[in-house]
Amino acid sequence: ATCAISRNILTKTCRLAERERFQVVHGIVDSLYLKKPGCSDGEYEEFAQKVQQLIGIHFAFEGRFRWIAFLPSKLQHKRGLLSKFYGVFTDGKVKARGIETRRGDTPPIIAKCQTDIINTLREASNLQELRRLIPKAMEILDDYLRRLEEGDVEVEELVFRKRLSRDPSAYGHRVSHAIAAQKLKRLGREVSPGEDVNYVVASTAQDGLAEAVPLDIISESTVYDAKYYQ
Repeated sequence: ATCAISRNILTKTCRLAERERFQVVHGIVDSLYLKKPGCSDGEYEEFAQKVQQLIGIHFAFEGRFRWIAFLPSKLQHKRGLLSKFYGVFTDGKVKARGIETRRGDTPPIIAKCQTDIINTLREASNLQELRRLIPKAMEILDDYLRRLEEGDVEVEELVFRKRLSRDPSAYGHRVSHAIAAQKLKRLGREVSPGEDVNYVVASTAQDGLAEAVPLDIISESTVYDAKYYQ
């Protein structure tokens, strides 16, 4: 169920859910994920109506998941992040947030790999079936890694697209898109804050280190950094 709610209202909603004998799987300021063995869609809809009466804000039952995966925090591996997940509704529709395939700056090959894996996992009706599909998902990943290793990837599949938040020279750290923008400026191109920079991560011939190369100046001699993309 989703709505625009404050953290205080979320607390009240979670308490109501517990009184109604729902297990709160996850909750964030605009979403609540509940679980209750044997619960029907009608019961979830009835609960959503009770929440709406409690908080005075529109609150609706969005659907039932066959399964959902909340991705772990990099700092706390056992803690699932509320803003990064993917799951499959009972009608087969995928819902995902915060992962690469949802980001506009992700290279197409990475987004495609992730989408292919999720579309394979969506065949699972429950957690047990999902686990049985993991080897098949790993085969898909291995195929993409092999393609990168063998150079069987077009440049267009490798492009990062990131927006500059400031002038390229104002970045304090060596940020890839700022480096690419600085190269464009040295070539006399005008690059301004708010503008998108398209670049590929390549290996330099001199030292083998990764570098961001603007798409506009990619040449036949440019070799992408396979290990970086892997």
